[in-house]
Amino acid sequence: MKNEEVVDAIIARLSREKDDIGDGTAGRESLEAVANMIRALRALGDPKALTPIITVLTAVQHKWGGGVEAIRHEGLRALGEMGGEDEDAIYEIISYLQVPDAQNSAFEAVKDIGDPASKYLIGMLDSDESYIQKTALSALAAIGSKEAVNDIVPLLKEDDVQIAGNAALTLATLCR
Repeated sequence: MKNEEVVDAIIARLSREKDDIGDGTAGRESLEAVANMIRALRALGDPKALTPIITVLTAVQHKWGGGVEAIRHEGLRALGEMGGEDEDAIYEIISYLQVPDAQNSAFEAVKDIGDPASKYLIGMLDSDESYIQKTALSALAAIGSKEAVNDIVPLLKEDDVQIAGNAALTLATLCR
């Protein structure tokens, strides 16, 4: 059996399991199996696995407990390593920066993606929510996005002193 056929078989099974996750009927064993399937797809590295992995991550984004954390971790790792400049993969990773139990995995995935994630993170700097701005600043610093410097400087004038302070630290990191 060729790698492509193996990838297709894993994707087919992952799609079946995703439906159970989506409707809440998946048990812990199923959730662990899904995390293993995503881990296998990451190891095989075929880009056609990105969309099915994104679909599973979307299904679990607002679910908690059980084995959901492992699915998030493996899915974000896979997107970070395999996503490259895929806009859907980058968008999914960015959306997980706001999910408390997935933030660390999302940060690692953003670092793996690197500069292609910058434009999405720069867009987050315009948010009215300070926690979104702080998250974007941290992620921009983590990936070393020098292109963001001109977008960060205006945050030094923010009324929110924490945003100004985080902007200063991010600028120091980027301008070294």
